[in-house]
Amino acid sequence: MKIDSIDKLRSIYGATKERAVLKQLTELDQHMRRFIQLSPFVVLSTSNLEHDQDASPRGGVPGFVKILSPTRIVFPDLIGNRRLDSFTNIIVNNKVGLLFLI
Repeated sequence: MKIDSIDKLRSIYGATKERAVLKQLTELDQHMRRFIQLSPFVVLSTSNLEHDQDASPRGGVPGFVKILSPTRIVFPDLIGNRRLDSFTNIIVNNKVGLLFLI
């Protein structure tokens, strides 16, 4: 079966469960803040307007990512290879993904 519409997809999987909807937050909660503070490694994911994607590893001692507010974090940049893929993508498309690991 070819799935080429959201309606067809939903007919197979059904409606989203309420618990899954409720876990989507717009701000960092205390558990997320603690996890970020303990993490020595994060992957920064970005994409440009053509949807070309990039995932860039970033790391440091735990705490290298600073939480400025419930919706803002910062972390240092090291010069590295000077490709500037992440920065270039963020300039044209400010949507990013972050995967923190411990």
